[in-house]
Amino acid sequence: QLKRGEEAIAVYDQVIARFGEATEPALREQVAGAFNGIGFRLLLNAKESWPDNSARVQLLAKALSNFESSLERHSQGPYAVGNLAYALFLSGKREEVVEPLKRALTLGGLALYQATIKDTETETVSDDAEFIALLDKIWDEIQGRNT
Repeated sequence: QLKRGEEAIAVYDQVIARFGEATEPALREQVAGAFNGIGFRLLLNAKESWPDNSARVQLLAKALSNFESSLERHSQGPYAVGNLAYALFLSGKREEVVEPLKRALTLGGLALYQATIKDTETETVSDDAEFIALLDKIWDEIQGRNT
């Protein structure tokens, strides 16, 4: 929020270094949140670098890896699942997006839906309009509309 992404990543890295091997559920959840935070910052960096295809592809791959690490530690984290779906979409892996996006919206409800809309409005890229259309379609299905 303060536009200090590199500082945030440094703090997340410290959490992972200190507690990354912890087995206690509360600590695993915090580490999962750190991986998700790094992944989200990398996703935003990819959006900022959108015209540079090489940088975008590399940043999205790193973001996906962080979201997967997050979900290894806390598989029910709705924001990590939603971020994974968004990164897959931006990576062009459209066939892999629907299941995690449905799962994220089911887990996170209206709060996740609204946060996802807000995320697409940060450093907007050409693919965001198509992602929002898919998000709305799946949200309507979950809500029992247009099923």
